[in-house]
Amino acid sequence: MARPRSSTTALRNVLDQSQRPIYVLNEKRLIIYCNEACAHWTGMAAEDLLGTRCDYHTQPAETPNQELAACLSPPPEVFAGEQMVAKISIRTQSGKLSHYQANCLPLGIDPLDDAGVVVIVDEWSELDSGASATDSELNAETLHQQLAMSRDKLSLPFTLDRLVGESPLMRRVQDQVQLAIEQPTHVVVTGTAGSGREHVARTIHVNHTSMPGTLFPIACPLITVESLQSTVAAFVKHCQQEDTLGSSSLLLLDIDQLSPESQHELNGFFSIPSFQMLTIATSCCCLLALANEGQFNKSLAYALSTLVIEMPCLSDRGSDIALLAQSILEDFNAEGNHQFSGFSDEAIDRLLHHTWNGEVDELVDIVRSSCQRSESSVIHETDLPESIEKTIQAEARRPKPPQAIDLDNFLAAAEQELIERALVEAKGNKTRAAKLLGITRARLHRRLQQQSTTEPPVSESQTDAS
Repeated sequence: MARPRSSTTALRNVLDQSQRPIYVLNEKRLIIYCNEACAHWTGMAAEDLLGTRCDYHTQPAETPNQELAACLSPPPEVFAGEQMVAKISIRTQSGKLSHYQANCLPLGIDPLDDAGVVVIVDEWSELDSGASATDSELNAETLHQQLAMSRDKLSLPFTLDRLVGESPLMRRVQDQVQLAIEQPTHVVVTGTAGSGREHVARTIHVNHTSMPGTLFPIACPLITVESLQSTVAAFVKHCQQEDTLGSSSLLLLDIDQLSPESQHELNGFFSIPSFQMLTIATSCCCLLALANEGQFNKSLAYALSTLVIEMPCLSDRGSDIALLAQSILEDFNAEGNHQFSGFSDEAIDRLLHHTWNGEVDELVDIVRSSCQRSESSVIHETDLPESIEKTIQAEARRPKPPQAIDLDNFLAAAEQELIERALVEAKGNKTRAAKLLGITRARLHRRLQQQSTTEPPVSESQTDAS
């Protein structure tokens, strides 16, 4: 008698024959099976995908199969036993980022070699990629898809956690960064501390050339004139020897805090014909504005500021906070740690009402701290640091600024009220009203004349005949 086929073999045969892309992940998020339809759909051989871990994120990956695996990752809730329909975004063989609908089924007792989740893609359900999140639909899946589209639009391999955003202010920054990459020039990135100035500078350098080059950072507040001269000269010489002068850049951190003597020394390099190195500087404020106020070397300010990119304050682009937080969370996912799908509505509401004095750097710290505290696949309000709640309470109880008291107007209003009450009490008789006020009738008359310049005159019926 023939031995009956195992349920595993039978299920594999069914999946192999399906015309729909199907793949299976185990509880460690490793791809352990994909059918022929899935290989054709992704454009990657099954053996190249098997064993690849699917982390739920949209950040750049080191290899094409790792990037594809991240695109194929179902929401983390599925691994906790929740059956759901999800959106899968992959770059097809045509190079286009396409969005599909997929049924994600937790398997419970593993029928396929310790598998945890099976994903069945509806290959005929390509979704519209033009939608973006609105205030009414800031759910994790929508934000996840929007991040994928943002990354596809920017096409930058460097981490995006400072450039994410759909607000007009951030779109302007994104356009300027693209310009600096396509047409390399001297750039100054301005903004408050923590706004991501250095991140943008490094993004520009990494992407503006296909040749290997060096980004050499100089801490301007700390460097002396002698050190600046020798450091820059040595770096230029090194780049000339390595033939990387055209692809290397000086990163001048906090250039607005460079001493006047060092400003003069650095400006001297720009007068040397052989000095063709690009500079990318960061500053709290515009160098040209400082130069016009006599606080910075004007010639150096113009030499450095061919393009000025102003990083907006996080409080000025509140509509970007949810998407930015999702990006930072998915950056955490990309490290292979515990996976998160996003934030609860209450948690997002708390983030939106927080005062971001520490700018984007503070948001990074808060999201990472929340990820370390959370035990579920969603960041809840209770997972946020206590500093969020304390800041919100402090803002709600902020003392009102003292109101100025105009003493002259206050006394004039009080006098007018007393005179009116006295006239009412005396039934319009000025002599009796003056006695009630403890002043002479002549003095009362003068007061009434003064008041008549700003108030309607007292009616005839209110005056006496005497």
